[in-house]
Amino acid sequence: MKTLILLLVAGLMAGCAGSRAASGTASEDDGYRQFKRTCPYSEADCKREWRDKKGDEMSARYTEEARARAAADRERRKEEAAQREAKIAEDRRKREAENAAAIERTNKMLEANAREERAAQNAAAKREQEAKARCGDDYRQPKIGMSIARAQECVGKFRMTNQINRADGVISTYQGSGMYLHVMDNRVVSWGKY
Repeated sequence: MKTLILLLVAGLMAGCAGSRAASGTASEDDGYRQFKRTCPYSEADCKREWRDKKGDEMSARYTEEARARAAADRERRKEEAAQREAKIAEDRRKREAENAAAIERTNKMLEANAREERAAQNAAAKREQEAKARCGDDYRQPKIGMSIARAQECVGKFRMTNQINRADGVISTYQGSGMYLHVMDNRVVSWGKY
């Protein structure tokens, strides 16, 4: 009978240990029991020490997790900064390429304008040479007795601004090219600069 009771008690204890292991508190209780064996203080002080030790372990675990999160956060920020810098560099390269293309277009446009201006100057010089050859001494120099048509052709563009009736005839005043001409019977009778 004694053996039967002992077997029952041993079975119950084994069942309790199994249920503790299943619940996950067995290792904590076993850890506390081992700690209690080495703890020189009273039961309450040992429990307080055990809680402090467990708190320190949890704090250390939390600190490690926080360090890992902080390291991951630093890495993420470094990657984001590298991506921002790469995007800025790419944008800078695009702007520089656009600026270079704009400068190239402007240079081509300026060269075309210079060519057109040179062509216009050459054409004007050619017209002036032709006018000098055609007009001779009358080029840009009005003379008394010159016809108004020759003055228009050789001296410059004139327009009639005034007419005066006199006893000897009608005097027309023409202005243009920085000078005036007094014309009677389609001939220059006087001229001057203004």
